[in-house]
Amino acid sequence: MFDRQDSLRGSITKERSWWDLKQYRLDIKINPLDRTITGSNVIKYKVVQEYNIMQIDLQNPLEISKIIQDGIELKYSREGSVYFINLESLQK
Repeated sequence: MFDRQDSLRGSITKERSWWDLKQYRLDIKINPLDRTITGSNVIKYKVVQEYNIMQIDLQNPLEISKIIQDGIELKYSREGSVYFINLESLQK
């Protein structure tokens, strides 16, 4: 039986279909002493349809601490392992 998390992660949602990922740029630091990973990820994407909410999936125990676009910190919500990012303006 499928639940909402399965549907969010396994479906092409409106929050996924409007953008086409072009590049991830990861900068990570692994700290074996306290068993943590920290870092940043710059995402480059092409807009294929106008929209302003982006869906990113991130499995536990990884977490997003903040999201910045064009120097502005964005608001986001989390539903299980799915993050919904509210972009400042309609992406065109």
